[in-house]
Amino acid sequence: MQNDKRVEVEFRGLLSKNDYNKVVEKLKKEGELVRKFKRLLLAYSIFKEGNKNDIRCRITDDEPELIAKIGEQSSSKREEIEVKLAKNNFVEAVKFMNALGYSKGMLSLRISERYMFRGVEITIVKPIILRNNSKKVHSTYYEAEKLSNEENVEEAKASITSVINELNLKTFVEHKKDIENSNLLSKGSFYEYIDQLNKEANVEVDLTKDGYDVLNNVLKIYDKSLDETEIDI
Repeated sequence: MQNDKRVEVEFRGLLSKNDYNKVVEKLKKEGELVRKFKRLLLAYSIFKEGNKNDIRCRITDDEPELIAKIGEQSSSKREEIEVKLAKNNFVEAVKFMNALGYSKGMLSLRISERYMFRGVEITIVKPIILRNNSKKVHSTYYEAEKLSNEENVEEAKASITSVINELNLKTFVEHKKDIENSNLLSKGSFYEYIDQLNKEANVEVDLTKDGYDVLNNVLKIYDKSLDETEIDI
């Protein structure tokens, strides 16, 4: 059994409509489109400063997974554990987690396009507004990521930083206290953005109160094509 930790080194930040157009144009010309996909995510952990647990049940296209990320939620470095599940078992996975006591969480739906650029994985993410059945895009952000082990984390960070600088992107600060001292600020801290998404786009799930009604309704949206969504930044 290998002891090397799978470390996710990642930086994130918001994209304006103008930023999005410029970045995607460059990625298409000089990078490689890996895939376009949609993802439904049920996050059981509360996002707040100091919280180092991030447990999720998600489905990407037809591929369900159980995900655990260990480390400060806004950190650029976290250990990531993935458990792949059989196709069509997303609801069964949610039921399994419910049996373990994970009955409450936040549902989010995202459509994404992923590129490889200078050895770094760049994912453009568009969260969908689920509240009031809107189905429009709330905002757009990017994730710049490399998988590493503990020994090569700093090298991965340097590689990602170089790409971010080349693409002229801004990153979220990791903590609110850093905002005034940061020249990389895009629109507040990472936690402020997640809080905004939870209030304006994502929907809460409480299986002890609502059963599977909310989940099933969102699954219907997920199953449909999202090609006609509108960017509303």
